Amino acid sequence: MRSRKQQLYDNLYYGFERWLIIQYANREYRRAIKGKKFDKAFYEAYRKSICPYWAKFGVKPSLLMVKYYYMLTGSLDPRYIPDDILARDIIPHFNNQVFVVPLADKNLNSIVLPQAKRPETIYKAMSGCYCNEDFTSITEEEAISRLSEEGRYFIKPSRNTSKGDDVRSFRGTADTDAIRALLKEYSCTDYIVQRAVIQHPGLAALNSSSVNTIRLITLVFRGEPVLLSAILRIGGAGNSVDNIGAGGYQCTIREDGTLDGTAFTQENGRDEFVKQSKSGLRFEGIAVPCYDKVRRTALELARHMPYHHYVAWDFAVDEKGDPVLIEYNVHVPGQNQETGGPTFGDLTDDVLAEVYGR
Repeated sequence: MRSRKQQLYDNLYYGFERWLIIQYANREYRRAIKGKKFDKAFYEAYRKSICPYWAKFGVKPSLLMVKYYYMLTGSLDPRYIPDDILARDIIPHFNNQVFVVPLADKNLNSIVLPQAKRPETIYKAMSGCYCNEDFTSITEEEAISRLSEEGRYFIKPSRNTSKGDDVRSFRGTADTDAIRALLKEYSCTDYIVQRAVIQHPGLAALNSSSVNTIRLITLVFRGEPVLLSAILRIGGAGNSVDNIGAGGYQCTIREDGTLDGTAFTQENGRDEFVKQSKSGLRFEGIAVPCYDKVRRTALELARHMPYHHYVAWDFAVDEKGDPVLIEYNVHVPGQNQETGGPTFGDLTDDVLAEVYGR
């Protein structure tokens, strides 16, 4: 891992951005716990169990974030990782912040992980120029003409698409004016246009309007990739994206590849757990198609990310049963703790000891 001096140097450049992320998380957690009452037993556990656990590493956990995870899970396990600690201390330890922005750019995925199967790229827009997957230039007219072909496409900014922001699904059309109007909305950003994945029938049956994805979080720890958690993300009925912020659901995938019976969602504008979707889909015991193949693919790809050891991977499964890498997240990748339990599980003590040097 990088030295303290190197991390300090990076913090001078990226500390403000992480501060903004932490402030956003604080705001969201205040919203989530607003009006909630916490009993005496909670405060006693915070003082006598949770704070002493973190004191071993010279850290005091945020009461606000401990409240949030307690409200969601009912657990007082001190190993739940507060998001401010993740963003401020843990991610910068495992992921070199200098390379986060360039290597997380979706337009560069074909260079970073050329061995991964990805959705078919129609074209890329980079700094006002248009190009093929191999970065050879094309004209704007050629880019537009490709979208006149029949088919379903996704357009998304190549960076900063948290919660599915600005990700759009559309159908190919010969109406070039309609295409120009759509592309004009993205004219001030770099973006990528890809053909929609024809997903595995078993995943399409859960919600056909969205490409439902498997998110896995891996950590390369002491030279070996470890799977920390896995969830299936299912879109809400009629939605084109599967993010919980857009009314989707996330459900833990057990080791045998089946779903836990409870999903986390924000479909009603608040954080909650449900046993079934609004369309009546019950989550308990659903088998995730080709899960073992997806898991093995993520662990193998994790070996090819030398600058980033903590990664959240989003995979679709195509009609042939192959994992298709939609994107990977290395900035502040999230934790899956809402449904999956403490992020590092039994590795927590060892991970924190390495991060804090204790």
